[in-house]
Amino acid sequence: TGGSPGEMFAAIAAEDRYRFDLESKAFAFALAGQLPLGKHQLAINLLPGSLYHHPDAVGWLMDSLLAAGLRPDQVLIEVTETEVITCFDQFRKVLKALRVAGMKLAIDDFGAGYSGLSLLTRFQPDKIKVDAELVRDIHISGTKQAIVASVVRCCEDLGITVVAEGVETLEEWCWLQSVGIRLFQGFLFSRPCLNGIGEICWPVARQAMDL
Repeated sequence: TGGSPGEMFAAIAAEDRYRFDLESKAFAFALAGQLPLGKHQLAINLLPGSLYHHPDAVGWLMDSLLAAGLRPDQVLIEVTETEVITCFDQFRKVLKALRVAGMKLAIDDFGAGYSGLSLLTRFQPDKIKVDAELVRDIHISGTKQAIVASVVRCCEDLGITVVAEGVETLEEWCWLQSVGIRLFQGFLFSRPCLNGIGEICWPVARQAMDL
């Protein structure tokens, strides 16, 4: 219907949430299979529990993406940091299996949840996506600047790519670039589009058009 993921999950019974989360990805794969992805990746979000509560989550994901005509290397699995990971040994085994299968891994909403930097001591993803709350008004918040700058330095040492989420203003974008971040998402560039790809507009080009 175009509603938020939060609204959707709130309507699902707790005991069905992980199954729904995992099985809904077959629909996402089917849609992506109709797009000319090329060298681009499809990023899908999963609750950590969806991966280790399902008896064969990796096999199910592989079967679903292959049925949609996708390759494993075209899929980036984003696990949200906003859920407590209660079975970390099982979680780590699933992450290893995902990597062996050829999929990439990311931590979504980094800095908004339960683990933070301690999670990076237990596994190193290919990407982390800095939560929008840390990004909002970062150009006027010394505290946020110090935190994000330290995360960027840490990830550089670990070979992890940093993505900034929720970028909405030119000022935020400029500051994030100044600290070394090169990948962004947010309303400044494009708005989400139901069952499609929204138009992407770079702020510099838009500013030149306004002039």
